[in-house]
Amino acid sequence: MKRIIGLVFPLLCLPFFCTPLWANPNGPESHRQGKAADFAFVLDIFGNADMNWTIDTRDRDYVRAVIEGSAAPTKYADADGNGVIDADDLAQIQRLLDGNPESITLIDSSGTQMTIDMPVKRVVSMAPWATRTLIQLRAQDTLVGIDAYTVKGSRYSGQLAFLQACPGLGTLTSIGTAAEPNKEVLASLDADMILAGRVKPDRAKILKQISRCPVVFQPTINMNGADYAVDNGPYENWLTMGYVFGKVERARSIIDFCEQEFAAIGAGTGMLAEKEKRSAWFCSGKLNRASSAYSPILMAGAVMPFAGEKPFFGEIQLEQVLKWNPDVIFVQYWPHLSGMIDEMRRDKTLGLLKAVKNDDVFFIRDGRIGYDAAFCAAETWYIAKAVYPEFFQDVSVEDRANRMLEFLYGAPGLYTWEITARPVYKTW
Repeated sequence: MKRIIGLVFPLLCLPFFCTPLWANPNGPESHRQGKAADFAFVLDIFGNADMNWTIDTRDRDYVRAVIEGSAAPTKYADADGNGVIDADDLAQIQRLLDGNPESITLIDSSGTQMTIDMPVKRVVSMAPWATRTLIQLRAQDTLVGIDAYTVKGSRYSGQLAFLQACPGLGTLTSIGTAAEPNKEVLASLDADMILAGRVKPDRAKILKQISRCPVVFQPTINMNGADYAVDNGPYENWLTMGYVFGKVERARSIIDFCEQEFAAIGAGTGMLAEKEKRSAWFCSGKLNRASSAYSPILMAGAVMPFAGEKPFFGEIQLEQVLKWNPDVIFVQYWPHLSGMIDEMRRDKTLGLLKAVKNDDVFFIRDGRIGYDAAFCAAETWYIAKAVYPEFFQDVSVEDRANRMLEFLYGAPGLYTWEITARPVYKTW
């Protein structure tokens, strides 16, 4: 074990600003073991002619080949979305590459095709997870209206880390909730776009009629994959919104930053054979209600029961959890669940679980009113140290998490704020 640790920690101390992933014109070489040169998701923006994860010179070359008849047309080769693939599409791709398109045509996560006029200057966010994305991209100055959860003094505003970074957002005009927006207020804001979060698609038409602007369902920030590069995952969300708000380079720097942090974690856990990895169960509300996959746990090098199955969130038989007998248990923290771990320790049946006997049961933050891709990424350090303390004994989770959150949200000490305001998390 000492030999392995000796190899791991020089890697954990890799220089922070090393050669970016984006230096490779053929796509990012991931630092994580076993990752392909290109991410697997498809960026749903017209102009992504080769149907991969980004728009680059390869897309321009592909459209040229389509025009010449040496390549088959693809859905997104029609860069201007007018139904014809011609020289105008080459011009649109060049504008996308130069960062000065007059409009962008995309398919949002509801499956709706739309064209958005650029630049987008006035935005209404109908959910905290949409607001988070804008802050992470440094596009929060476009916001003119926010949801009722984000308004200063609301029931949940004290739990939203992004309001610590950008407290002024809590004083913006409230448009109510996504389910029940204030129609008069929404109509008065003269918005260029609504970021709709998880509003039901059948309400998009109503919202569009009220606001007279595009209603975009951003990617739902899927966390049910082995990493952040899954369909509708954080990387796709950052890139899609990066193109919409003219923040592509910022989106790419976020992805590069996260990949380097995940690589540093993987430098320790990536050396483990599959049979050596510890199992982790993630529950919410009660022990037998959980997700079968959660990206930060998997990126931390743990295995999750049913992680290879179709992801789900719901209840299973308690006997099944007892049968799995996981090495580590993570409990999603909410104030009303603050006593859950102590209750598990007192329960005679649950006390037989390996994780409970070894005191390897931990609260984790996960999201606050929807997934927080930034906080989940930072918390991967916490999860990794909880699962493999011998590999990360010299790592300050607080320092690493604070650094990640400062890069993503632009404010120092956000992780310290979280563990101080809610002192239920382990501090080593």
